[in-house]
Amino acid sequence: MNRNERKWRSQFIAAVTTAVTLSIPLSVSAQIPVFGVDAVNIALPIPRTVQELLELDAQRALEEEKRKAQSANGGGAQLAASGAPAAQPAKPSSESAPVVAPPRLLAITGVGKQLTVMVDQAGRRAHYRTGQAEPVAGADLGLRLQAVSQPCASFVDQSQDVVTYCLNRGTP
Repeated sequence: MNRNERKWRSQFIAAVTTAVTLSIPLSVSAQIPVFGVDAVNIALPIPRTVQELLELDAQRALEEEKRKAQSANGGGAQLAASGAPAAQPAKPSSESAPVVAPPRLLAITGVGKQLTVMVDQAGRRAHYRTGQAEPVAGADLGLRLQAVSQPCASFVDQSQDVVTYCLNRGTP
């Protein structure tokens, strides 16, 4: 093999190696999802926090125990003995309007004055940003963001009343 052939062969190998090296990361990176939030996916339900899951689990267990007690005792005799659980089912039947759960402040995230507030009401979520009254993503719960003062956020509701919700409290 002469000098020109060696030079040509080494250049060819270098070019092939460079092409393979560049093509592998590009094809792999094309398969990796972008770690950002797009407008389409933000409206989808967001995974629940551990506290919400525990509350949901406790609520389901309570409902199942109520069903077991009613079926085992033929009605409300055992429920009446327990006190509080018997009072809860009586309320919805006496009222004609359905009871809607109050909004809950789930999270306040961000840095400085660029904060995002996440609110949940009966499984519907809305995301608000400081400086914008209406939700930037999610469902419109009828609340308009007024101010954020951690750990609380103030909103104007549909009746134009100012309501404040705080983290881990659920109600004002």
